[in-house]
Amino acid sequence: MATITSYKRKYCVAWRMQIRRKGVPFFSKFFESKEKAEEWALANEEKYIANPTEYIKYRYSLKDRRKLEFIRKRKANERRTKGE
Repeated sequence: MATITSYKRKYCVAWRMQIRRKGVPFFSKFFESKEKAEEWALANEEKYIANPTEYIKYRYSLKDRRKLEFIRKRKANERRTKGE
């Protein structure tokens, strides 16, 4: 279940939706209303848990994403060469 909390800002209230599960990277997103946060959580929580990379790739800058992709490929190659 996603957790939704409110944050008071200077001119408005923002709502933060968090998904935290063991074995899955933490994910959070801000919304203008609690209803929008609840709708997004209901529609996307199970999809996120099934495939977190679809959502997490937007959390990092392009440089960080390229570095992470390079590391993933290198580790995959290392696993393949150990198996041979």
